[in-house]
Amino acid sequence: MGIDTFHTKYVIHTPAHAESIWFDLDLDGRYIIGAMKGSLTLLRDKQLQIRRRLLRTIVLGLCIDLLGGTDDAGAVGLESGARGYGLTVMEGTRIDTFGVEILGRSRNGALPGRDHILVRLSGLGLEQTGFVQGMSGSPVYVDEKLIGAVSSSWAFADEPVGLLTPIEDMMELLQRDLTGAQQRSGPTHDAESGWLQLGTPLSVSGAGPETLRLLTELLAEMDLEPLAATAGSGAAETAPMELQPGSAVGIQLVGGDLSIAGIGTVTYVDGNHLVAFGHDLVGSGAVDLPLTGAHIHGVLSNHSISFKLGSTTAIVGAARQDRFSGIAAVTDERARTLPMTVEVRTSTTTDRFSFDLARHRFYTTSMAQVSLMTSLESAAKARGDASVRLRLDLALQDGRELSWNRVYTGLSAPVSAALGAGRPLRALVQSAFEDIEVARIDAQVEIDETIHAARIAGARLSHASIAAGSMAQLTVQLVPFRAAPRDIVIPISIPAEATGTVQMRIGSGAAAAAWEQNRWPQVRPGDSDELLQRLAQPALDDELVVELFTEKPGLAVGGRELPVPPPSVQRLLTETHTAGMVRPLSVHILGRQQLHTGYVLQGEHLLTVHIDSKGIR
Repeated sequence: MGIDTFHTKYVIHTPAHAESIWFDLDLDGRYIIGAMKGSLTLLRDKQLQIRRRLLRTIVLGLCIDLLGGTDDAGAVGLESGARGYGLTVMEGTRIDTFGVEILGRSRNGALPGRDHILVRLSGLGLEQTGFVQGMSGSPVYVDEKLIGAVSSSWAFADEPVGLLTPIEDMMELLQRDLTGAQQRSGPTHDAESGWLQLGTPLSVSGAGPETLRLLTELLAEMDLEPLAATAGSGAAETAPMELQPGSAVGIQLVGGDLSIAGIGTVTYVDGNHLVAFGHDLVGSGAVDLPLTGAHIHGVLSNHSISFKLGSTTAIVGAARQDRFSGIAAVTDERARTLPMTVEVRTSTTTDRFSFDLARHRFYTTSMAQVSLMTSLESAAKARGDASVRLRLDLALQDGRELSWNRVYTGLSAPVSAALGAGRPLRALVQSAFEDIEVARIDAQVEIDETIHAARIAGARLSHASIAAGSMAQLTVQLVPFRAAPRDIVIPISIPAEATGTVQMRIGSGAAAAAWEQNRWPQVRPGDSDELLQRLAQPALDDELVVELFTEKPGLAVGGRELPVPPPSVQRLLTETHTAGMVRPLSVHILGRQQLHTGYVLQGEHLLTVHIDSKGIR
């Protein structure tokens, strides 16, 4: 007999009273069909949508409740009903004590072999707030013995019931590599686990509304929710603090003029080593991230899950392991960071900003984008008519440099510039080439409050036939934004080797980049020098590019283009032993010219050019 729905109950707390709601959930976990008691009469459809994970959470929660009467609670042989206490910071840096009651044990909960201890908390207002994000890592003791750390709970729960990560699992982290050597892989945590980790409140200071929106979008897959810090930063406590179990700490992703850090709690300290959080930050394994102290400004109660409002203080060490059961860190070393500067020039002002970015293969790029966005939002604006000219200088550890230039215009040009800056940085940070390590980032931005855009409306040549080696005139019509059309006349040099019928493409720098990408399908850079060369695209979006090409086949060898070889050479180079290194090219470029227009261009045109051996006609 199939089961179509699951019947359960939540109590929703409002400022005035609590309301009971009975929910019927289909097993696909997508909709709630419910009836409710009291004065709450309307919940928006969007608020009633639930993912499969929530249904699994409810079912799992009931299953764990059934274990509450067993005698085996936790990995250390605790009995159900045992009582103890925990340590955490609810305000400032003062460590407070809360009560703990052991309820049961979850075997093989989110991952095979990973048990959790089910507990009920009391004191410190937890009966009203429930479990609080930022408590993650708070140590729990029974009979003065450390048994685990606060780590997980359930959204919308009407009691402070949740899970501890056993201390045995966390202590395993200290047996791993703590030298700061990062692994080159992505996150390991499965976001579809049965219960909901408390999550890590991401304290943000120095960010405006648009920057926070961008940060939220960029971090959506990390299960991190940015929270604006109420007091900017914990600058009043700049001296390094002595960490102990229950201390509030932060994992800093950005420092300097912008502060972004995940806030959690220290579980255990052994000399210069410690474990914290009780769960991962992003699950990246071996990391090298700045560890800071934290100042808690207060707790914000929320119907779904409450959270601490906090900000970072001084750097106190380096996080070196980020795994399912927690964070491992050292306090006698410091993490290597990536310095970034931004200079923003307007018609009347010049502002300079500096940042320290955490080095992480997958998240450094997002932090750089957000740092650029907050600079633009602070010095100029985030939305409205604007044109932004961006120059990004990326210095490598071995002395090589990449200069990346772009121009953006429109109603959201600053946002486009911040997002666009991620392209070259991501290519370098995530590069497979071992000799690429970014040493610093310098961004120079010019912004004015006018849209400089134009559409390429048409193009024509001065003659129907043109002799090889001669000059011709190309007239391109531009239609600027809210302005009269204008013609641009460009002298075009026809290469001497051009014969027969060739093609002429007219477009912007972005269009030219797309042409080149299509011409080199599936050809990867052969080395880091070639990668840098490809990223340094010479043409900008406000430059008109004219490209003359023929559809004669060519070859790309190791990522470099060869002149059109004889058929015998082509056969030799494309033999099996060169597979993957030699690829055919269907288009051969005869010549390319570009002209600065002052407009961000849209549109492109294609002309057919007849090369006449008798001369121009």
